[in-house]
Amino acid sequence: SPSPISVFEAWTGCTPRVSDSKTCDVTMSGNQHVTATFKLSPKAKIASNYFESLNAAYSSVVSSAEIRLLDTDLFEGLTINNKDLVLKGGYTTDFETSSGSMTVLNGDLSILGGNSTVENIDVKGIVTIQGGSLQVNGVTIK
Repeated sequence: SPSPISVFEAWTGCTPRVSDSKTCDVTMSGNQHVTATFKLSPKAKIASNYFESLNAAYSSVVSSAEIRLLDTDLFEGLTINNKDLVLKGGYTTDFETSSGSMTVLNGDLSILGGNSTVENIDVKGIVTIQGGSLQVNGVTIK
């Protein structure tokens, strides 16, 4: 079975339904081999774009964005420099539903400029504010 942070990718060995690619039909005329393939969920989302890491999402931001984060451990830090960001953690793999858990940032968070908001994130590192501003809601620092 897939891990809780996996998402369905594709079927092989059957005919996917046009209306629902997560469902497939198998015609039984003997032994059949059907495989469901899963992949690890992206870690971040901005609008309709998905990213494999928080830093990849941050790198795509020109001046401001809301970055939604999967409710998992992220093994990276982040330096925000002159961008206005809203970082929202604790999302399930659909990035629409809050899981009730926090995203864990295993690294430092540095604010060098811009106005930032951080929600539902557990920071296991140092938080530094050298410029700009930081608003927090449901954030722990360990």
